[in-house]
Amino acid sequence: MADNGLIDKVHDLSDLELAVLLCLISREHCLISTPASAIDDLVLELQLIATKTFGLEWAVIDCSPSTTLEDFASSLLSTSPPPPADTTTKNGESKSASYFSSQKQPRGIISSLNTGATTPGGSASSPQIANLQQQTDADDDDAASTGSIVKRVRADKHPTAPALVSKDDIICLREKGQKVQVDIDITRYQMNIVSFLRMHRAVDQGITPTATKHFGQLMRNLAPLHGLDFVTPALVDLAARKVYLHRIRMTDPDKERSMQWGSRLEAIEAMLQDVGPEEVLDEVMTMVTAPV
Repeated sequence: MADNGLIDKVHDLSDLELAVLLCLISREHCLISTPASAIDDLVLELQLIATKTFGLEWAVIDCSPSTTLEDFASSLLSTSPPPPADTTTKNGESKSASYFSSQKQPRGIISSLNTGATTPGGSASSPQIANLQQQTDADDDDAASTGSIVKRVRADKHPTAPALVSKDDIICLREKGQKVQVDIDITRYQMNIVSFLRMHRAVDQGITPTATKHFGQLMRNLAPLHGLDFVTPALVDLAARKVYLHRIRMTDPDKERSMQWGSRLEAIEAMLQDVGPEEVLDEVMTMVTAPV
């Protein structure tokens, strides 16, 4: 179990800081959504979090819709050290903000623009944070005509004030998460959630193995943040909602599996009306019995 001083620091963090912390602990990407009108405020807050809370550098990259993956990677890696960034989309343009890398870690990561998909481009030791993506229906013709132009803004200098959460704190929490105990009943509960999500009538193409891997990783990493050295059913529930909410693809009524056996399209459309990922998760978590 993590020491009380570290736990107190974690409890004082904001929700966004906790999301960043979990990404750094897991060395994985996260997806943070926000209204288009709040993107600039989110970028500013992430810059402050990078510098003040974690003592990291940051980069903001504005890209056109036709910017390629190679352009984006080059913009991160062309100067030293290359910080990672979060991807947002506003008015037809992509804004990559606040992928963070440690000052001592010169390698970053690469993000696929406008898809929510990410590809690791750094070493396994690089702390990573994933895409922040917000899409609107607006299409900027001027931006589309500019081609693959990348505008980069970086932090002017290294942070000088001590970070609230140090690299050693992150390593400590990561090691604690790796040592967390998972009871067989908890594992069965986790696998039942995955199975019910895969078989849900409203879910298209099931649940990916990568999502299931992240599910198990997150529920373990949440335990030390709560001062525990074991995983509880409540942590499994929380991890499932954080991991799967943006990964569930809703099926089209004409592709719902019962159509193969003669179901009426009108009935399927009525059943799926107003059903989204949140409703699917709520239904699954209700159907799957948590261990006592």
